[in-house]
Amino acid sequence: MYQMYLLTVLTNVLAGLALSCSFISKKVEGVSPFVGFMMNVPFRVITGGLCILIAVINIFQTYPGEFIIIGNLLPIITGLLAGILLIVEFWSAHFGDSEASDTGVVKRIEKFSKPFLTVIGIVTFAVGVLHAIIPTATPF
Repeated sequence: MYQMYLLTVLTNVLAGLALSCSFISKKVEGVSPFVGFMMNVPFRVITGGLCILIAVINIFQTYPGEFIIIGNLLPIITGLLAGILLIVEFWSAHFGDSEASDTGVVKRIEKFSKPFLTVIGIVTFAVGVLHAIIPTATPF
């Protein structure tokens, strides 16, 4: 139960950092040595996959003192979104030129999300940190 809570916070924070690492490295001096690791393809794919998996599991998980689903709504939404964007980014970089990937879904997602990757990363990071500080907060 609390392990899933920790995994939710950890995956949201890591996915947020992975999506916004180039922006954060320009603003914060001490982060630049970690940018190479965060831009690493296996790190991004594993983090994206774990975000999606943990978010889907959290849809059905409840914690004591919370409303069903509502208590984890923001971490679930940001985790799914960040995970999907990390996987789509990998997919378009490695399989974007082949004819098999010409379904249009990946291209539409990438076209819509490309300008907002940094913003989504910062929001995902903030939701992860806030969820760690205030675990039982609900949006209502």
